[in-house]
Amino acid sequence: MNDFDIVGNVGLENFGGTLAADVAANYAVYDFNIEKAKFDVTVGVGLAMSLPFADGNISLGVIIPFGLFYSMDNNDFPLDFYLRVGPSIRLIKGDKANLIGGYGVLGALWRFN
Repeated sequence: MNDFDIVGNVGLENFGGTLAADVAANYAVYDFNIEKAKFDVTVGVGLAMSLPFADGNISLGVIIPFGLFYSMDNNDFPLDFYLRVGPSIRLIKGDKANLIGGYGVLGALWRFN
């Protein structure tokens, strides 16, 4: 993680059987340590899309993710873990009735050095 990154996710939502994808510009605004582990606090802006398998009503929204990022300091097992949550403002509502929603992802990345 640099101070500024473009990040993306593709996944299957656990609730409702929906294919979801997002992309966001992400900026590290603060970092802290717990013992020797370094964590970054991030904020960003991007787009999120979901496509339910059952009815096909596409949802598209602007996301404002706040995140926590941890990079393992180990070249034999180069993993990064992240949690991003925040509000979503729907541009295309799909089957959702409300304009404002929530957004969240939990993930891991393998670093290819």
